[in-house]
Amino acid sequence: MKIVKKNQVYFLNVDSKEESNDLEVFIGKPLILEKEGSFLKISLKESLSKKEEGSVKEVDSVDLRKKKILNLLNDKSLTFQDKVEGSFEKLLNKEDLLIFKDMLKNNEIEIYKMSSKYKKGVYQPSNYKEMNFKKDFNDSKNSEFSDFQTNKYIILKDVNLAKKFSLDFEELIKSKEVIGIKSFDGNYYVIYKYLFIEIKNNLFNLNLKENFSLDFLSLKLNYSKEVLKVVIEILKDEGLIIEKRKGNYVFV
Repeated sequence: MKIVKKNQVYFLNVDSKEESNDLEVFIGKPLILEKEGSFLKISLKESLSKKEEGSVKEVDSVDLRKKKILNLLNDKSLTFQDKVEGSFEKLLNKEDLLIFKDMLKNNEIEIYKMSSKYKKGVYQPSNYKEMNFKKDFNDSKNSEFSDFQTNKYIILKDVNLAKKFSLDFEELIKSKEVIGIKSFDGNYYVIYKYLFIEIKNNLFNLNLKENFSLDFLSLKLNYSKEVLKVVIEILKDEGLIIEKRKGNYVFV
């Protein structure tokens, strides 16, 4: 058994079914931690009744593990990099991994890729889009921000829309999973940080010495001109790129 810490969130990974069964009685209950020498003692704030103890023992451990996995995937304190193929598995123990693989086979979890260009995708619950649609857009079928969840970037051309966006996605902005700037053209350019870093790295790897355009980058990198525009505007704000003429850029 070991404790894993990720972005101020603690996970308890167990190595055996016996340890898992022992811990089930503590799930969802307020706990007290007491240190005794080199040992950490965990106890319930309130004793369980006989009825509660019996009901806990009847809980299906598979369902509990599924719930744990889904909670991790829905946890906004984890970054997208934490949920990428090959990284997310490191947060799970051996028994969790078996359940996780079954969930993938049964389409309870899906792998999201923005395009076929990406080697690895991001794990998400199969109903992720529906869940976020309801939560972030207040059940509105025609939200002005619906494309943002699909494309992972957005260009806002109105200050009132920008204010509404910052309220709707306040948690993602505070955690810096989503970044953006207001450009000199008056537009607000916003993008998920993981996508910005990916495109930025690919752009820098071109090692361009001459002027370039969005059309050129789109052909070279196979990204849309719109998302490249978002990245370029942020890089301009960071002082890494300048726009010599309209639509014509060069590295500083």
